[in-house]
Amino acid sequence: MGTGLQRLLAAGACALAATVLMPITASAHAFLVQTSPAAGQRLLMSPPAITLEFSEAVAPAGIQVSIQASGGQPVRTPSPARSPDAEHVRLPLPALPPGVYKVQWQVVSADDGHLSAGSFVFAVGTSAGLPPATGTTAEPTDWQQSAARFLFLIGLALAAGMLVNETWVWKPAGLALPAGSGLSLGVPLAVATLAAGTRFALFVWRLRPAGASIFTRAAWESALQSPAGLYDLVAVLLLLISGGLVLWRARQIVLLPLALAAVAAAITTHPASARSWWGLPVIMVHVLLTLLWFGMLAHVVLVIGQRQVELARTAVIVAVRRYARLAFWSVAGVLVTGLLAALAEFSGPAQLVTTSYGKVLLIKMAIVTLALLAAAAMRLRALGAASAERVMTIQRLSLVEGVLLVVVIAISSVLSAVAPPSFPSSALAANPELGPPVPNGPAVYLAGQAGWFEVYLVASDGQLAITASGPESTSSSDLRLSLKRAVSGGSWTSIQAAPCGAGCLMAPFKWMERTTELEVGVASARWQGGTVRFAVPWPPVAGDRQLLASVIRTMQSQPEMTLDEHVTSGPGAMAHHVVTIPGSTFLANEPYGADTGQLEALPDRDGLNVLVVYLPGSQIWVELSSDADQRLRAETIVDPGHLIERTFSYP
Repeated sequence: MGTGLQRLLAAGACALAATVLMPITASAHAFLVQTSPAAGQRLLMSPPAITLEFSEAVAPAGIQVSIQASGGQPVRTPSPARSPDAEHVRLPLPALPPGVYKVQWQVVSADDGHLSAGSFVFAVGTSAGLPPATGTTAEPTDWQQSAARFLFLIGLALAAGMLVNETWVWKPAGLALPAGSGLSLGVPLAVATLAAGTRFALFVWRLRPAGASIFTRAAWESALQSPAGLYDLVAVLLLLISGGLVLWRARQIVLLPLALAAVAAAITTHPASARSWWGLPVIMVHVLLTLLWFGMLAHVVLVIGQRQVELARTAVIVAVRRYARLAFWSVAGVLVTGLLAALAEFSGPAQLVTTSYGKVLLIKMAIVTLALLAAAAMRLRALGAASAERVMTIQRLSLVEGVLLVVVIAISSVLSAVAPPSFPSSALAANPELGPPVPNGPAVYLAGQAGWFEVYLVASDGQLAITASGPESTSSSDLRLSLKRAVSGGSWTSIQAAPCGAGCLMAPFKWMERTTELEVGVASARWQGGTVRFAVPWPPVAGDRQLLASVIRTMQSQPEMTLDEHVTSGPGAMAHHVVTIPGSTFLANEPYGADTGQLEALPDRDGLNVLVVYLPGSQIWVELSSDADQRLRAETIVDPGHLIERTFSYP
């Protein structure tokens, strides 16, 4: 008895560790990098076209871009066109008369089928005034796809668990389930097939032209050219094959197409870990074992619940013990694969509390912990005497465990529609405040954090613009900015600046050819504010894209480096960790590339070259410091909700 208890407690400990380390696959999203015209831009002449740049490929169909005048009158335009690299969308424009124009856009990611949408405003003519918001970007939680994914995973898991249990749990326990027991394999297969078909239909629906039928040829061609649509269709076909094998009484090989359908579902999620050569196989095995664990348990719950009177108490004890052994090995596999995948899914433990993905994952971890406690209690009960009371206890606890795991799968389905931590979801939501006019020519871009607020500074010819981004619930009336500059003697003097909307100040400024010290203050009644200081060099210096490309290549080739990271999400919300990883793994989580966003050079610092990459479409600011060997030595990232400071060392 003692040995059995020790084994079961060890299994529970491993399972709990697996819970903490187990990542749930999350889809990457196509986020907006920048637009032309920019949000808030005042143009003297009508632009020839609207151009949108995204972080990843968008599907050829499903692109919707429209423009309307300030009075709501739509502007007639040709259809938008996608660039050959699939990351740019262009909408030709007719000659626009002076006025304010609102652009609304919607795209579907070609890789995962997720929807991104938003809007921005620009003006034509010198007298046009902008409304109180110039740009929004949204990546709404895809509840329809989440619901379909939930049913797909439930049906797939139950079908697989039923097949495994019939052979390795119930038959050795002396129980052969009759065909008319109500546990027909066709029921979960039908649910999974219907759900997979719904996922594919939703994807095609989003790709159809506005007002067109789902059977439009262009939408189907686009869906089959996109990885998300192709793998969804493959899953449907594999499930139909499984159903055919059941009808032909070839149940012994049904597990093969079911496993391949699970693999197809895992591929469409392409988490950050899939960017490593070993990441995708690890995620595939992880998904298979997790579904098997739940499916076996669900089948045990159903059998005990429906046939309690008929089952011999000894058969129940034997079956539960055999299930416990199989579940132990499944959870052990989940532990190993979850540990490997977690190394790439998060760039650091701080992202568990600083990203939306991480916070939802923490909720899921808590629920799985409860499920594992119920499982441990059930298995301990199974070691006792085979009394009727013991069987009832096992039935109740297994039901609790099963219900909790259903909730976990539901949360996992929602997580698949939440942006992964490699690009914090808060960074993907555009700041709803009115932005200043675009810079006058070349500009210096700087960013920092003041309390709970991220502050962005843009210095251009004759102009200084400050914007502040706070928590989502910050109201426009609950945000006050102040601006000062350093003068001789170490004192500071206020700068008279005009508001350019909520969380925005703009001032005419005559820049001298030197570094100017500025201080920005942020105050709010609801959130803690603060001050941040900037050293603004002048004149602006364009960044060397060849240098950035060389730094990226050098980092890609690093077999090992040590990253020391500090993450600040607000006063007291800080995290620190040190991790050793390959350079390729680090770059897989970075939001920039050699040709991405605005690039400027700052003065050398401590013998290091300093470059700044700024993505105005998503308010992501990155400062990179590299040494003479073109290796990164320091990095600072500011995006809405985070200040991330990193240093690097090498063997």
